[in-house]
Amino acid sequence: MKTSKKVLIVIILILFAVALIYLNRAYAHIYNKIGEEHLGGQNSERTYIVGTPTASTTYTYVALGDSLTAGVGTESINDSFPYLIAENMAIKHGQVKLVDLGVPGARSRSVLFDQLSTAVAVNPDYVTVLIGVNDIHGLVPVNAFKKNILEIVGQLKSQTHAEVVLINLPYMGSPKLLYPPYNFYFSLRTWQYNRVIAEICAQSQIKCVDLYSANLKYAKEKNFYASDYFHPTANGYLLWSKLIYAN
Repeated sequence: MKTSKKVLIVIILILFAVALIYLNRAYAHIYNKIGEEHLGGQNSERTYIVGTPTASTTYTYVALGDSLTAGVGTESINDSFPYLIAENMAIKHGQVKLVDLGVPGARSRSVLFDQLSTAVAVNPDYVTVLIGVNDIHGLVPVNAFKKNILEIVGQLKSQTHAEVVLINLPYMGSPKLLYPPYNFYFSLRTWQYNRVIAEICAQSQIKCVDLYSANLKYAKEKNFYASDYFHPTANGYLLWSKLIYAN
Protein backbone atom coordinates (compact mmCIF):
# COMPACT_ATOMS: atom_id res chain seq x y z
CA MET A 1 0.00 0.00 0.00
CA LYS A 2 2.76 2.40 0.94
CA THR A 3 4.59 1.52 -2.26
CA SER A 4 1.48 2.31 -4.32
CA LYS A 5 1.18 5.71 -2.65
CA LYS A 6 4.82 6.48 -3.35
CA VAL A 7 4.40 5.49 -6.99
CA LEU A 8 1.29 7.69 -7.26
CA ILE A 9 3.10 10.65 -5.71
CA VAL A 10 6.03 10.20 -8.09
CA ILE A 11 3.65 10.06 -11.07
CA ILE A 12 1.87 13.21 -9.90
CA LEU A 13 5.17 15.04 -9.44
CA ILE A 14 6.33 13.99 -12.90
CA LEU A 15 3.06 15.13 -14.49
CA PHE A 16 3.28 18.41 -12.60
CA ALA A 17 6.85 18.96 -13.79
CA VAL A 18 5.90 18.15 -17.37
CA ALA A 19 2.97 20.59 -17.17
CA LEU A 20 5.23 23.36 -15.85
CA ILE A 21 7.79 22.77 -18.59
CA TYR A 22 5.07 22.78 -21.25
CA LEU A 23 3.48 25.97 -19.94
CA ASN A 24 6.87 27.67 -19.75
CA ARG A 25 7.86 26.69 -23.27
CA ALA A 26 4.43 27.44 -24.71
CA TYR A 27 4.51 30.98 -23.35
CA ALA A 28 8.17 31.49 -24.23
CA HIS A 29 7.22 30.50 -27.78
CA ILE A 30 5.02 33.59 -28.03
CA TYR A 31 7.85 35.93 -27.01
CA ASN A 32 10.35 34.15 -29.23
CA LYS A 33 8.08 34.40 -32.26
CA ILE A 34 6.72 37.91 -31.89
CA GLY A 35 9.42 40.34 -32.90
CA GLU A 36 11.39 38.10 -35.25
CA GLU A 37 10.53 40.59 -37.97
CA HIS A 38 11.95 44.02 -37.19
CA LEU A 39 11.86 47.40 -38.80
CA GLY A 40 15.31 48.90 -38.50
CA GLY A 41 16.13 52.10 -36.65
CA GLN A 42 13.24 52.22 -34.21
CA ASN A 43 13.07 55.44 -32.24
CA SER A 44 10.48 56.80 -29.86
CA GLU A 45 9.46 59.42 -32.43
CA ARG A 46 9.58 59.38 -36.22
CA THR A 47 8.33 62.36 -38.22
CA TYR A 48 7.67 62.30 -41.96
CA ILE A 49 6.34 64.82 -44.46
CA VAL A 50 4.07 63.05 -46.92
CA GLY A 51 2.51 64.52 -50.04
CA THR A 52 3.08 67.90 -51.69
CA PRO A 53 5.84 69.90 -49.91
CA THR A 54 4.56 73.14 -51.46
CA ALA A 55 1.08 72.84 -49.96
CA SER A 56 -0.03 76.01 -48.14
CA THR A 57 -1.20 74.11 -45.06
CA THR A 58 -0.07 70.94 -43.32
CA TYR A 59 -2.42 68.33 -41.92
CA THR A 60 -0.91 66.60 -38.87
CA TYR A 61 -1.49 62.94 -38.08
CA VAL A 62 -0.18 61.33 -34.89
CA ALA A 63 -0.11 57.54 -34.45
CA LEU A 64 0.06 56.21 -30.87
CA GLY A 65 0.79 52.59 -30.03
CA ASP A 66 3.21 49.70 -30.00
CA SER A 67 4.98 47.57 -32.62
CA LEU A 68 1.82 47.33 -34.72
CA THR A 69 1.87 51.11 -35.12
CA ALA A 70 5.66 51.17 -35.58
CA GLY A 71 5.32 48.83 -38.56
CA VAL A 72 7.19 45.79 -37.23
CA GLY A 73 6.90 42.98 -39.78
CA THR A 74 7.78 45.14 -42.77
CA GLU A 75 11.00 46.19 -44.47
CA SER A 76 10.16 49.90 -44.63
CA ILE A 77 8.20 52.46 -42.64
CA ASN A 78 6.48 53.25 -45.95
CA ASP A 79 4.60 49.96 -45.54
CA SER A 80 3.31 50.69 -42.02
CA PHE A 81 -0.38 51.49 -41.67
CA PRO A 82 0.25 55.06 -40.37
CA TYR A 83 2.40 55.93 -43.40
CA LEU A 84 -0.11 54.40 -45.80
CA ILE A 85 -2.89 56.38 -44.13
CA ALA A 86 -0.79 59.56 -44.41
CA GLU A 87 -0.34 58.93 -48.14
CA ASN A 88 -4.09 58.58 -48.51
CA MET A 89 -4.67 61.74 -46.47
CA ALA A 90 -2.28 63.65 -48.71
CA ILE A 91 -4.63 63.15 -51.65
CA LYS A 92 -7.17 65.32 -49.84
CA HIS A 93 -4.98 67.59 -47.72
CA GLY A 94 -1.93 68.09 -49.98
CA GLN A 95 0.74 67.83 -47.29
CA VAL A 96 0.61 65.60 -44.24
CA LYS A 97 2.96 65.61 -41.28
CA LEU A 98 3.04 62.11 -39.82
CA VAL A 99 4.35 61.69 -36.28
CA ASP A 100 4.61 57.97 -35.57
CA LEU A 101 5.14 57.43 -31.84
CA GLY A 102 4.65 53.66 -31.90
CA VAL A 103 7.22 51.78 -29.79
CA PRO A 104 7.58 47.99 -29.83
CA GLY A 105 6.63 46.58 -26.44
CA ALA A 106 4.62 49.63 -25.38
CA ARG A 107 1.59 49.25 -23.13
CA SER A 108 -1.35 51.56 -22.50
CA ARG A 109 0.57 53.08 -19.58
CA SER A 110 3.48 53.80 -21.93
CA VAL A 111 1.19 55.65 -24.31
CA LEU A 112 -0.29 57.64 -21.43
CA PHE A 113 2.99 58.69 -19.84
CA ASP A 114 5.54 58.53 -22.66
CA GLN A 115 3.72 59.31 -25.91
CA LEU A 116 0.70 61.43 -25.10
CA SER A 117 2.49 64.67 -24.20
CA THR A 118 4.32 64.66 -27.54
CA ALA A 119 1.06 63.99 -29.36
CA VAL A 120 -0.65 66.94 -27.69
CA ALA A 121 2.33 69.24 -28.28
CA VAL A 122 2.27 68.87 -32.08
CA ASN A 123 -1.39 70.00 -32.22
CA PRO A 124 -2.66 67.07 -34.32
CA ASP A 125 -5.64 67.05 -36.65
CA TYR A 126 -6.01 63.28 -36.57
CA VAL A 127 -4.89 60.65 -34.03
CA THR A 128 -5.02 56.87 -34.06
CA VAL A 129 -4.64 54.79 -30.89
CA LEU A 130 -3.88 51.07 -31.15
CA ILE A 131 -2.62 49.61 -27.88
CA GLY A 132 -3.24 46.66 -25.57
CA VAL A 133 -1.54 43.51 -26.82
CA ASN A 134 1.43 44.05 -24.52
CA ASP A 135 -0.94 44.82 -21.66
CA ILE A 136 -2.28 41.29 -22.15
CA HIS A 137 1.27 39.92 -22.11
CA GLY A 138 1.95 41.90 -18.96
CA LEU A 139 -1.18 40.61 -17.16
CA VAL A 140 -2.55 44.15 -16.81
CA PRO A 141 -6.02 44.00 -15.17
CA VAL A 142 -8.97 45.04 -17.31
CA ASN A 143 -9.84 47.93 -14.98
CA ALA A 144 -6.28 49.30 -15.16
CA PHE A 145 -6.33 49.08 -18.95
CA LYS A 146 -9.69 50.86 -19.03
CA LYS A 147 -8.44 53.65 -16.77
CA ASN A 148 -5.42 54.25 -19.02
CA ILE A 149 -7.47 54.33 -22.23
CA LEU A 150 -10.03 56.68 -20.68
CA GLU A 151 -7.25 59.06 -19.66
CA ILE A 152 -5.61 58.91 -23.10
CA VAL A 153 -8.87 59.64 -24.90
CA GLY A 154 -9.87 62.28 -22.36
CA GLN A 155 -6.65 64.24 -22.75
CA LEU A 156 -6.75 64.04 -26.54
CA LYS A 157 -10.30 65.36 -26.59
CA SER A 158 -9.74 68.11 -24.04
CA GLN A 159 -6.30 69.28 -25.16
CA THR A 160 -6.47 68.93 -28.95
CA HIS A 161 -8.96 69.53 -31.75
CA ALA A 162 -8.04 66.21 -33.37
CA GLU A 163 -10.35 63.55 -34.71
CA VAL A 164 -9.54 60.61 -32.41
CA VAL A 165 -9.78 57.07 -33.74
CA LEU A 166 -9.59 54.19 -31.26
CA ILE A 167 -8.70 50.82 -32.80
CA ASN A 168 -9.53 47.58 -31.04
CA LEU A 169 -7.10 44.69 -30.69
CA PRO A 170 -6.60 42.38 -33.66
CA TYR A 171 -7.45 38.71 -33.70
CA MET A 172 -4.63 36.64 -32.21
CA GLY A 173 -5.74 33.11 -32.92
CA SER A 174 -3.05 31.59 -35.07
CA PRO A 175 -2.41 28.03 -33.87
CA LYS A 176 1.18 28.49 -35.05
CA LEU A 177 1.63 31.22 -32.44
CA LEU A 178 -0.70 30.47 -29.52
CA TYR A 179 -0.70 27.07 -27.87
CA PRO A 180 -3.24 25.90 -25.27
CA PRO A 181 -4.01 27.09 -22.68
CA TYR A 182 -2.69 30.53 -23.66
CA ASN A 183 -4.92 30.72 -26.72
CA PHE A 184 -7.91 30.66 -24.37
CA TYR A 185 -6.36 33.29 -22.11
CA PHE A 186 -5.51 35.64 -24.99
CA SER A 187 -8.95 35.18 -26.54
CA LEU A 188 -10.67 36.03 -23.26
CA ARG A 189 -8.49 39.04 -22.51
CA THR A 190 -8.78 40.34 -26.08
CA TRP A 191 -12.56 40.11 -25.85
CA GLN A 192 -12.55 41.90 -22.48
CA TYR A 193 -10.22 44.67 -23.66
CA ASN A 194 -12.19 45.15 -26.88
CA ARG A 195 -15.42 45.42 -24.92
CA VAL A 196 -13.78 48.21 -22.89
CA ILE A 197 -12.65 49.94 -26.09
CA ALA A 198 -16.19 49.77 -27.54
CA GLU A 199 -17.65 51.23 -24.35
CA ILE A 200 -15.15 54.10 -24.33
CA CYS A 201 -15.82 54.88 -28.00
CA ALA A 202 -19.55 55.06 -27.33
CA GLN A 203 -19.10 57.07 -24.15
CA SER A 204 -16.62 59.53 -25.69
CA GLN A 205 -18.37 59.68 -29.07
CA ILE A 206 -15.27 58.89 -31.07
CA LYS A 207 -14.71 56.61 -34.02
CA CYS A 208 -13.97 52.97 -33.21
CA VAL A 209 -12.37 50.66 -35.77
CA ASP A 210 -13.18 46.97 -35.40
CA LEU A 211 -9.82 45.54 -36.36
CA TYR A 212 -10.55 42.27 -34.56
CA SER A 213 -13.44 41.23 -36.82
CA ALA A 214 -11.59 42.34 -39.94
CA ASN A 215 -8.52 40.36 -38.95
CA LEU A 216 -10.58 37.19 -38.75
CA LYS A 217 -11.09 37.62 -42.47
CA TYR A 218 -7.71 39.12 -43.34
CA ALA A 219 -5.85 36.28 -41.60
CA LYS A 220 -7.00 34.00 -44.42
CA GLU A 221 -5.31 36.18 -47.00
CA LYS A 222 -2.11 34.84 -48.51
CA ASN A 223 1.02 36.53 -47.11
CA PHE A 224 -0.93 38.43 -44.47
CA TYR A 225 1.25 37.53 -41.48
CA ALA A 226 4.99 38.05 -41.10
CA SER A 227 7.06 35.07 -39.98
CA ASP A 228 6.09 35.60 -36.34
CA TYR A 229 2.41 34.90 -37.16
CA PHE A 230 1.35 38.07 -35.39
CA HIS A 231 2.65 41.22 -37.08
CA PRO A 232 1.22 41.82 -40.56
CA THR A 233 3.30 41.99 -43.72
CA ALA A 234 3.19 45.03 -45.99
CA ASN A 235 0.10 43.52 -47.58
CA GLY A 236 -1.52 43.13 -44.18
CA TYR A 237 -0.83 46.71 -43.14
CA LEU A 238 -2.27 47.91 -46.45
CA LEU A 239 -5.54 46.16 -45.66
CA TRP A 240 -5.50 47.70 -42.17
CA SER A 241 -4.90 51.21 -43.52
CA LYS A 242 -7.91 50.97 -45.83
CA LEU A 243 -10.10 49.85 -42.94
CA ILE A 244 -8.87 52.48 -40.48
CA TYR A 245 -8.96 55.44 -42.84
CA ALA A 246 -11.95 54.76 -45.06
CA ASN A 247 -12.85 57.85 -47.07
